[in-house]
Amino acid sequence: MALAYTYLKYKDVHTIENQEVVPLQYSVSKVTCDTETVVSTGTILAGATFTLNFKVDGIYRVTLTHSITSETETLSDVFYYFNLITSYISNIQSIFCGCTPCDECEDCNECEDYLKTLVQALAYTSLNESDYQVYVEAINEESKCLLNDSVLCSLIEEKVRGNASYKDVILYFLANYYGAFYFREKFLATNAEEVAYVTTKYKYLTISKCMKKAGLNPADIITVVEANTEVYYWQLDNTDQDITNVIPLITEPYLTTLPKTPFADFEVGKIVPYTEIGRICFAISPTQVQDFVITDSLNNDITDAFDVDYNEDLDLALFVSKAVYSYSTIYFKFKKII
Repeated sequence: MALAYTYLKYKDVHTIENQEVVPLQYSVSKVTCDTETVVSTGTILAGATFTLNFKVDGIYRVTLTHSITSETETLSDVFYYFNLITSYISNIQSIFCGCTPCDECEDCNECEDYLKTLVQALAYTSLNESDYQVYVEAINEESKCLLNDSVLCSLIEEKVRGNASYKDVILYFLANYYGAFYFREKFLATNAEEVAYVTTKYKYLTISKCMKKAGLNPADIITVVEANTEVYYWQLDNTDQDITNVIPLITEPYLTTLPKTPFADFEVGKIVPYTEIGRICFAISPTQVQDFVITDSLNNDITDAFDVDYNEDLDLALFVSKAVYSYSTIYFKFKKII
């Protein structure tokens, strides 16, 4: 029998709530490529909440043990890189906002500042590969023309003048990685309070303005990542079925059996015909966004009329109506909240 507990990461604080009626022993180990070293142990009393304290960045493994039955359960590894990302944010602010705008001024940042910050971005995406793979692929694909034009041009300049500048290319990558990190965390936030925390943590209101002055927009990466989003739409044929019945069905083979259309069609508004009596469903994929607004033909917000789920494996947002729909033709309009 599984142990009763809740693990939660909220505002970068990691907690475990013991929902057993007896204490749970915990063991926290730091995992490297070669070793696994226990760094702390202790007891979580019944009904109590324990805050995990990670002193340095790295991968941590938490094991819980029932104090009576000795049953053991290991949580999914915790990838803790808070110090790395906050250092990256500080360096980004220094690079993009640290110099007073002045046409005659020389660059106030050293070459090492750019390289150090770029290495931090590459390290963060590599260490959190599963979270940022789609962003990295989008950045690489979108940067091909820039690399072809700017880097090759710099090679010619190097031959003619003996030196070359890759500053614009580095700034482009720094801005896109920053946008990827910020929006990924924002999309994963559980409520408005945590969204505000993430925005403050990333100093987004300040840094985004500085980037825009440099001709870069950290939100551009989201436009690229979301470019191929599609909407699958269908109706259940049993009035007893709801979102709890639909969630287990959502697989790639199942999606291929459903009608679909580009998300852009629903952004401008689309009329959908229904020929059954049952709840209606929308699956939006692939999308990193988890917050949407659905409106009707009178521009009324009807988002709350749907139960919602997000499938991280498929990058899919699922909406199933709370009410049963009969034979009808209905207008829907979707908006991503970015």
